[in-house]
Amino acid sequence: MDNKSLAIALATCEKEDDVIRLLKAESLWDDPTRWRNFGDNENNWSTIGNQQSDADAALVEKIVNSVDALLMKECMIRGISPSSDKSPHSIADALEQFFGITGGKIQNLTESQRTSLAQKNIILAATGEKDSPNFVIVDRGEGQSPLKMPITILSINKSNKLKVPFVQGKFNMGGTGALSFCGNNNFQLIISKRCPDIQEKDDATHDLWGFTIVRRERPLPGTGLRSSKFTYLVGSDQSVLSFASDLMPIIPTSGGGYDDMEYGMYCKMYEYNLPGRMKSNINMALYYRLSMLLPNLAYPVYIDECRKGYRGHTMHRTLSGLNVRLSDQLGKEDSNIEEKVPVSFTIGGQKVDAAVYVFKAKTSSGSKLDMSQYRGTEGVLLTQNGQTHGNYDKKFYNRSTVGLSYLSEYLLTVVDCTGIDEATREELFMNSRDRTRSSSFANKLESDLEEFLKENETLKQIQAKRREEAISDKLDDEKPLEDVLSSVFKSSSVLSKLFILGEKLKNPINLGPGSEAEVFEGKYNPTFFTLIRSKKKTEVPFKREAQIGRKCRIRFKTDACNDFFTREKYPGTFYLTRDGAPCEDHFLNLRNGIAALNFELPTDAKEGDNHSYVFTVTDTNNDNQFEETFEITVIANQETPGGGGRRTPPDDGNKGKTTLTPAGISLPNVSEVTREEWDAHDFDKESALDVKSADGDVYDFYVNMENIHLQSELKPIAKNEAKMKLLKARYKYSMVLIGLSILGYGKNHHDPENEQKSEIEEPEQTVRLVTRMLSPIILPMIAVMGDDLGDIIG
Repeated sequence: MDNKSLAIALATCEKEDDVIRLLKAESLWDDPTRWRNFGDNENNWSTIGNQQSDADAALVEKIVNSVDALLMKECMIRGISPSSDKSPHSIADALEQFFGITGGKIQNLTESQRTSLAQKNIILAATGEKDSPNFVIVDRGEGQSPLKMPITILSINKSNKLKVPFVQGKFNMGGTGALSFCGNNNFQLIISKRCPDIQEKDDATHDLWGFTIVRRERPLPGTGLRSSKFTYLVGSDQSVLSFASDLMPIIPTSGGGYDDMEYGMYCKMYEYNLPGRMKSNINMALYYRLSMLLPNLAYPVYIDECRKGYRGHTMHRTLSGLNVRLSDQLGKEDSNIEEKVPVSFTIGGQKVDAAVYVFKAKTSSGSKLDMSQYRGTEGVLLTQNGQTHGNYDKKFYNRSTVGLSYLSEYLLTVVDCTGIDEATREELFMNSRDRTRSSSFANKLESDLEEFLKENETLKQIQAKRREEAISDKLDDEKPLEDVLSSVFKSSSVLSKLFILGEKLKNPINLGPGSEAEVFEGKYNPTFFTLIRSKKKTEVPFKREAQIGRKCRIRFKTDACNDFFTREKYPGTFYLTRDGAPCEDHFLNLRNGIAALNFELPTDAKEGDNHSYVFTVTDTNNDNQFEETFEITVIANQETPGGGGRRTPPDDGNKGKTTLTPAGISLPNVSEVTREEWDAHDFDKESALDVKSADGDVYDFYVNMENIHLQSELKPIAKNEAKMKLLKARYKYSMVLIGLSILGYGKNHHDPENEQKSEIEEPEQTVRLVTRMLSPIILPMIAVMGDDLGDIIG
């Protein structure tokens, strides 16, 4: 079989076993002289096997490489060296320069324009069988010649794109991460031809196709290998297999045939090992997942389902990234998005933009919104150049430092770190681009985001509304909780000392009658951006005092639209200086005509210091500028009551030590949950208690009254209504006490002056876990060891 026929035969194989049979028939499988070490490194497993931990993230790298190849081609066919000063300085610049995309954002294209671009240049297709799909990615990028393949796509740790500013794949290893997820033998077929419009010298193979298949050789007995290694098929002279041909009929189609490939890169990953639900129609779960992992995808990708058995489903789709999908929904009547809240941070002089999306709990048809089409367990996406490089779990919103429990299931924050410099990127992200590092910058970004979410008025209002909807019809009509707890505490001096309860809110859900707020209509080009002054403070410049160790907040009034600083076309910019130098740590929140600027004092600030600040806003659409000046006088930190416990002088036995007195917890609202409501609280048969933070120290408790262990205890007394009522009360109030104990412990053992994290970082999750663990034993324990609660509950 000649080389071209072999390449086509490998491209049409749909199972690993088919590949092995073909290579054995050609006497290639068992011939060690026909296999070359990947990267010319026998120890390549240490690099290739230590990359992305998830198959979907590894697949993303293949898409990123195709986008890079396309941009590289467009640069080189114009006679521009990609690493020269004449090349684009960013991915956005390249897209605008080479494809005429405004602002370098594909959000600015119509849906049909995006599809047209994708069909011509980058295709991701699924072939093979439903339960063991193969994935083929084809691009019309620069391509590689047979001579160059060993030092480009078949190499590792080469600096091929390190000095190219408009690509993502700079480390020359991310594309190999997918190998570990390719079936049992880790087969990956590569076919490539250099773009004929790229002028090159001294390459006799420039017009030839090159191809190979990569496999994994495992350290089995008799092989002499100490670890696995990856090798690829070569000719008898150890060079990449090649042949001449104008076209190659190898691009799979949903109709069952093949389209011709002219040049570029073809990569087939056999029996790719994705999680079960992502093996379904490529245009469903995997499409949503790739959208999330590539929220700001630089260039659209055409998705094609070519496996048999999906004739009744959508076969084609254009992957444009999550942000395009969200942008397309905003403003529509049937949109699943309730609100978008943008914010910009400056941390250590590095600019970071973020957008918080609040999703509706139900679709326009009234069904529960399926959030899996927007995210998995992720709550915050940390992105750079359009790709998700790390994330925080959705439990992030349940933290006491955030306090958005009622929104946690319906929030997604996209943090764009594209504006940070390379040194900061290395401090924030791992080279594998799928997780973050622990560093001072990463910690500051996390804490600033927590603070913004905690204090944002829009999010507070939406949370209050969701809370009202959740508990308005579930207020407990049994004996008031405070009466029961009061009786319990009176009967136990230990409990009465353990808990110091705050007052129960008289109306926990009343948002007040209020009046319908005026709809704010901001201007695309603002006409003013001015300091908000009190009537008493008319001096120029505006003067304020700020305490050491606390953030400063200055507010401005403007007629700028809410997305003025974050919109895709001509976003506004802002700049803050202190005493003539850039202010390194601050963030700005613009909402309905009010812009809140939060910033920190210098780390060496002393009482009596005076600092002059200049805040400048620029409208990049018309180059208008707005400038405001203000002065800050530093004063000593002033202790305020409240918070996580209050400080008291030590007693004689603790001289010189800092002590904390117990802090109050407002009595919770307790609601019973039935099986029909499990989904709303992520309950199952063993769940016991769900706690949601409403505001500060106010909590709502949701008790699973169909817990399997409670139901087991109720069965023997099903005909005795009085005993059943008593048993349910024991269970319910036991869970409430356990929950209060955990919350109280976390509150009373948190020292606000200690920088170390609290013993209980996520008290609400701790409550869920501990009550789940105790639910099998709590009732038997009370029955055997406890006092009868009959007199207490009446």
